[in-house]
Amino acid sequence: MKLLKKIYKNCNNYLYEHSKFRLFLDYLVTLFFSLISAFCFAYGFRAFIAPNIGDPLISGGVSGFSQVLIRLGEIIFHNSNEFSNATKNNLQAILYFVINIPLFFLAFSKIGKRFAIFSMINVVLVSILIAAIPDSWANVFSLNDDAFLERAIFAGLLTGISTALAVRFGHSAGGVDIISIYISSKTHSSMGKYLLIFNAIIILSFTFLKGPKEYANKALYSIVYLFVVSRVVDALCLRNKKLQLQIITESEEMAQILITNLPHSCTIVDGKGAYKGTPRKIIYMDVSASEIKTAVKVAREVDSKAFISVLHVHNLYGRFYLKPIK
Repeated sequence: MKLLKKIYKNCNNYLYEHSKFRLFLDYLVTLFFSLISAFCFAYGFRAFIAPNIGDPLISGGVSGFSQVLIRLGEIIFHNSNEFSNATKNNLQAILYFVINIPLFFLAFSKIGKRFAIFSMINVVLVSILIAAIPDSWANVFSLNDDAFLERAIFAGLLTGISTALAVRFGHSAGGVDIISIYISSKTHSSMGKYLLIFNAIIILSFTFLKGPKEYANKALYSIVYLFVVSRVVDALCLRNKKLQLQIITESEEMAQILITNLPHSCTIVDGKGAYKGTPRKIIYMDVSASEIKTAVKVAREVDSKAFISVLHVHNLYGRFYLKPIK
């Protein structure tokens, strides 16, 4: 264990002293996970959302909006007859990229340049993979036409993982993810609920075009899919999750050390222990979920006997520092 810590420390020191290599490594790692994120979504789309057999689920977001446009094209040009699966896959790939273009400008101007560039790379990879994944890969799961619940759950898991991976490494999977990240960063709330709102509109539109009577029951499974996506995203995306630390300690220096190591202030209340009557300091500090380990570690190093409670914060109003997205 000591050897591993030493190696980790030496690697950190090397990267700190070689900023260009650190930047190159950061881009390389981000690109790798962008590829994993894109594959998760593209495979989920081909295998579970719009497989070659049976009616499709509605994927929501830009891919769902693409499905709506394709359905409109079927109604207008084919008198409600459906395009072939190969045509749908190619149209889906093209529309997915084209619709994302104006959203790149929003990301570039309002969120961050690095965020926008890697989001664009993610979208390009998804567009390529949707068309390139072989049918033999997409059909490896022998799900029949009635397996809508299974398709909804697995598609939701893959799409949620795709979105969470992208956000974890400083970009997005494109589409309404960009809008959700922008709004959630301004309101300090979770992404999941905004994804659910945007995608509900897509579901209603597709169901209307497909035929409310014929498709209403299947649309319910699309709602299950979108719910799973929102739950997975909220569970894995820690950026906009807030926690409150309540620390009861005898240390006079605890508060100052905490605000030195974390980009947040805190509130101190004088208290007294009920058993011995000794004076205590009660410290309240709100942190992001990704910072909780650092905060607890610092507090325990200052006072190993400190009593620490961690509470979930559902809503937070006022000034709270979030590291800006680049």
